[in-house]
Amino acid sequence: AFYRQLLERVSALPGVEAAGAINHLPLSGDVWTNDVAVEGRPEAPPDRVPSAVIRVIQPGYLPAMRIQLHAGRDFTDRDDEKASKVAIVNETMARHLWPDENPIGRHVRWSRNRNDWLTVVGVIRDVRQYEWAGQIQNEMYQPLAQSAAWSSMTLVIRTAQQPLALAGAVEAEIRAMDHDLPLSHVSSMEQVVANAVW
Repeated sequence: AFYRQLLERVSALPGVEAAGAINHLPLSGDVWTNDVAVEGRPEAPPDRVPSAVIRVIQPGYLPAMRIQLHAGRDFTDRDDEKASKVAIVNETMARHLWPDENPIGRHVRWSRNRNDWLTVVGVIRDVRQYEWAGQIQNEMYQPLAQSAAWSSMTLVIRTAQQPLALAGAVEAEIRAMDHDLPLSHVSSMEQVVANAVW
């Protein structure tokens, strides 16, 4: 609820074109993976269990980062804790797990969550997550409202002006909601990329 309200406030600021949030920003050095299972498939042997990078996002993240949908749909505010659980996968995961099938409407789960099936609602273009020249991994995205284990998120804002010129206004919105909330690592995406490839 906090991030939903914050994004509404930030999106209303002059110059903001899109805003969202993610648990681990691409090229920031954070990549968490977990084993996955596909509904209707026999359990794979231990050395061949598929895995995927875990990504948790708020609606608005994909347009803010200009990540294109290949098929299906983006998350919306209707994908909340009361709705059926959904997922978006990248092209690599779709190709690995459903090579000759349409992944939209298929069910997948994290192996640790035995009965927690997620319905694939979208497929996005691959994104460089860990390193610029590294191999693309399977990635599965979930909406934050359906993955409450994440308390720390990175706010992502696309603006028509100089990115860091907006930082003060964004910080003021955060402080208005919670004056004691820690805020750190304010930077432009250009700086994030530069740090990843220097």
